[in-house]
Amino acid sequence: RLLTNKMKHFFLAYLKSNIHVSVCLIFYSLTISLKNDLLLTSNHILLMFLFVFGAYNFINFNEKKFSYQSKQSSKKLIFFYSFAFIFLSMVIFYFFGIIEQIIFLVLSLIIVLYSVPVFGKSSMRKNVVFKLLSVPISWATLIVLFPFHYVMELTTLIYYYIIIFLIIFAQMIPFEIRDFESDKKHFKNIIEIYGLNTIKNLGYCCLILVFLISFLMNENQIDFDLLVVAITLSILIKKATEKQKVYYSSFIVESLPVFWFFLVLNL
Repeated sequence: RLLTNKMKHFFLAYLKSNIHVSVCLIFYSLTISLKNDLLLTSNHILLMFLFVFGAYNFINFNEKKFSYQSKQSSKKLIFFYSFAFIFLSMVIFYFFGIIEQIIFLVLSLIIVLYSVPVFGKSSMRKNVVFKLLSVPISWATLIVLFPFHYVMELTTLIYYYIIIFLIIFAQMIPFEIRDFESDKKHFKNIIEIYGLNTIKNLGYCCLILVFLISFLMNENQIDFDLLVVAITLSILIKKATEKQKVYYSSFIVESLPVFWFFLVLNL
């Protein structure tokens, strides 16, 4: 029982520290590289991991900073993230070109706007449209444009950007359902505005679009691994509830890109 409890604590820390989401997001890029026989460099993988890890923890810590933590803790956090941003900036300006540098700066700006009350008392996260679009745009940019803009044809690049955007948009829905009760204390959640069934149907429509775009792009041939991923995510959206199990979204839904990678690997 002691060993089981330690494993649970370790697993919970693994999820809460945002290591899991940082690792999973890389698997989207790994899957694209595998499907197109492209090289994903270790520099890209490392920076993607660090950026996602830093971004999610920056958002989480800022929520606490502006709500509960002392001014002294806030100063420490500001110092830590300033140091981390300078370090990542130095790395990207040394190892990468101008396009990657622009992507890095734009994504950093979106994350700041998402989590820091720059223009008033609240951040742009309370704006439903900004929240719905900023997450899939940011991660599709990081997953597709950042590593593949120089090795992939423009049409293929646009295709994967749209596919990843739609998948991540649909993947957000179980999280929005899970966070409905906690979100409505501070701002309007999309579930509160549009209703649970409408949002789920929107997710299904996104995944149908994924299949149709893939079908047309592949000259009327079915991309079976992508179809399986779309069906799987549809089932996960359907089964998502406000009182879902602790690890349903944060582990199972989040692990979708890992599932897709091994599906492609086996096929």
